[in-house]
Amino acid sequence: MLIKNINASICGSDIAGYKHGTGTGHKISIGEKFGHEMVSEVAEVGLEVKDFKVEQRVYPYPVFAANSPQKAGTLGGFTEYLLIKNAKLNHNLYLIPEELQMK
Repeated sequence: MLIKNINASICGSDIAGYKHGTGTGHKISIGEKFGHEMVSEVAEVGLEVKDFKVEQRVYPYPVFAANSPQKAGTLGGFTEYLLIKNAKLNHNLYLIPEELQMK
């Protein structure tokens, strides 16, 4: 499933990587995607994806969305698009209720 990041924020581990270099926080490395606190929108779904629809807002849970707990900090919250492999509702992606408005 392809998601488009629409909002991202900075976490303490992002600051640790910035201030103290690579190998801190969630093992952020030079050349890797950065950021893991974000709200995204479903851009495209694969043929086997049943629980999500295009334009739904989702929260990617970094530990599972990155497919590696050690790489949660490099999920890619500051990129425009992300490919989420094996998208599973309430596991690596959570729906954001429509009642919650973003400003």
